[in-house]
Amino acid sequence: MLGGSFLLSLRVGGLDVPMVATVVGAIATQTGLRAWCEGLRLQGDNAGTPPLLGIPPRHEALAHLLVPTALYAGCVAIAGGTAYLALGVSAVAGLWPLALTGVLLGVALVGAFRGLAPMPIFQPDLGVPALIAWSSAPGVTALIAMAILTERARTALAGAAGAGSNTLLLTMTATLLMLSWGLGRQQRQTDAHRG
Repeated sequence: MLGGSFLLSLRVGGLDVPMVATVVGAIATQTGLRAWCEGLRLQGDNAGTPPLLGIPPRHEALAHLLVPTALYAGCVAIAGGTAYLALGVSAVAGLWPLALTGVLLGVALVGAFRGLAPMPIFQPDLGVPALIAWSSAPGVTALIAMAILTERARTALAGAAGAGSNTLLLTMTATLLMLSWGLGRQQRQTDAHRG
């Protein structure tokens, strides 16, 4: 998480790092946050069982995101602070990975509440490719979104006219789409076990 956040900060900060740093940074931050969302994944695997704390499943899912979000914010602060102090990137670039929090939380929700695999995985010729596509789609979608947003933020901080407001709008849209996708999956998974 620290390394991924650091790479994203360096890339947005305009330092001479290759574009592959965006991809590696996005993969590392996504992998780290999803690893910290183990409670969320366990909730998804146990959907339909009585909740331990007696709270609605949606509230339980959101509660499972609190600690991973705090740990992620801490990693971003440490990595961004290091990039700021050691390499002179701007404070905005150092904290850029925080803008990706909603995308990361959305993909964690989608992955945790993935449900049953689609039927084509049981066909002889389509099985393995269909399973790979089904299981990797959320992560790849988030990776693409994070890479596009990071590159847009790099352009905006470099001073391109109008890029700042466009980047903000794109980031908010991606956040809303990923969170809606994740919360929708959570609701469908919960409803599927009710009836």
